[in-house]
Amino acid sequence: KCDLLWSASQTMVEYNHARDDHGTLAVPFTHAMSKFTIVLVADEGFSAGALDNTSVTLSGMNVNGIFTAPDATVDVNGTTTVKMYAGEPSVSAGNPSRAYEAVSVPKVALASGNLLATVKDVEGNDYRVVLSDDMIAGWAAGIDDDGKSKSGYNYKLTVTLSKQAVNIVSLDRKSVV
Repeated sequence: KCDLLWSASQTMVEYNHARDDHGTLAVPFTHAMSKFTIVLVADEGFSAGALDNTSVTLSGMNVNGIFTAPDATVDVNGTTTVKMYAGEPSVSAGNPSRAYEAVSVPKVALASGNLLATVKDVEGNDYRVVLSDDMIAGWAAGIDDDGKSKSGYNYKLTVTLSKQAVNIVSLDRKSVV
């Protein structure tokens, strides 16, 4: 995982050579990257080790970004598929759970109907996570006027899988990584 931080220019701090009289510089920064987190919960019908061999990939992630710090802008080009980092297995309400994370160049197109992620091998089952209006509404604060992801947001989904149904809850949070 990597991140890029940026900050507006700060007032210079005068350095005083006296031993205990050094100036203090507070650097307020923001994250230039975006983050995607998908928490899988293997619910009804799955065994305790259901997520042991599971992998998750994100679709449509930006390949390159040109970051301009003074005005906090990002220009992007090209998209690719990104394999998410798998966190340690855990338990959620008695069910196997695991968080998958990826840091991304912002300005990812987040439109209803777009494929966001592919989940492979949950005890032999594969799933596709397609963006819906409800998921996008859950991320509203982190989506710009062009329907794209913004710097400094974590786009989180909790995906509860069962043999009969899939339930997805979306949430965004400011400040990633």
